[in-house]
Formats: sequence, structure tokens, C-alpha cells
Amino acid sequence: SFELHSVYPKAKIYAIEANIKSYQECLKIKPNYIKLFNFASLDYNGEVSFFNVKQTDNKGASSIFEPTEMVVGVDLFNGLEKVIIPCKRIDTWVKENKIDKIDLAWVDVQGAEIPTFMGFGELLQNVKVIATEVATGSLYYPNKKYLPTNYQQLKEFMEKNNFQEISYDQPWQLEADICYVNRRFI
Repeated sequence: SFELHSVYPKAKIYAIEANIKSYQECLKIKPNYIKLFNFASLDYNGEVSFFNVKQTDNKGASSIFEPTEMVVGVDLFNGLEKVIIPCKRIDTWVKENKIDKIDLAWVDVQGAEIPTFMGFGELLQNVKVIATEVATGSLYYPNKKYLPTNYQQLKEFMEKNNFQEISYDQPWQLEADICYVNRRFI
């Protein structure tokens, strides 16, 4: 969010953080130009089980999915805390907050990419650019409702929704950073 502000100083920046501990840390450093919200973005409104990863180096591995040994083995892992947290569709959140459009979305949802993008509803067709992480290996176990999204599934979903992959960076063997542009805006 800080980097986005440095590039787009007049943009309205909204940050959504599902992990309550990370959310509370963000509140302490959040400048006035960022609006911060605490929920998981999915394809329904309600509640969801969430695994807070207890790590000293990467709380960002927390997810609606339980991590596999691949996540546990890489980071300084010190257990899990399973909690129930609110979840919301992005199209619902946009209406509630009177947001007229989303030009750019940076999405880091640890395996829940497709359910998150489904929660955009019709808004997805007007998003210009999406940057996201996606698994290229087995990072999370499925839960009762979802399978964790992998790269191939995400690519097919995004192409079906008129997005074109414009960059792919794989800084780690089990995860990639992808950028998509909506073909309507090319």
C-alpha cells in the first residue's frame, strides 16, 4: 500500500487484512491515505475458519487453508491457531463503502484466489489490472468448501474472464507473482 501510494499519490487505497494480529499491527502504522478493513475476501458473506500461522518471520502464510509441510518447513513455524473470522464478497464490500470502481487489485490470499475473484462478481469485468500470488506447488490442504488455487487453475479462470497474463515471476519454487491486465483496457 505504501508503494502504491508512492506511485499513485492521488489514488484511493483500501487494504483488506484477514489476520486479526496483522490487522492490528497495520492499524498502528496506517497513514491517513489508506483505509483498512478486517475480513477475508471470498465468494460469500458470512464467516470462515482461518488458520493464523504462528511464525516469527511470515504471518502472511495465514490462510483459510491449513498449511502443508512445505509451508511449515520453509518458515520459522511455531504452530497454528484456528479461528473463525468474518468473510465478505468484494462486490458487497464495494457497495457498503460506496466505492465506484477498482482499477488495480493486489491480491495475496494464500490459495483463495479463485473464490476471491468470484466474489468480485460483475465488478471483475471492469478491474484494469490484477497482481496476485499463486501457488505452483502444494502449500495448503483443501478444506470442506474449496481446493487451494494453483497456477494453472488461476490462468484458466483469468483467461475465461478476459484477463491476459503480462508478467510471471517465481521468486520461490512453490509460489509465483503474476500480473494480469483486462483485455478491455489494452
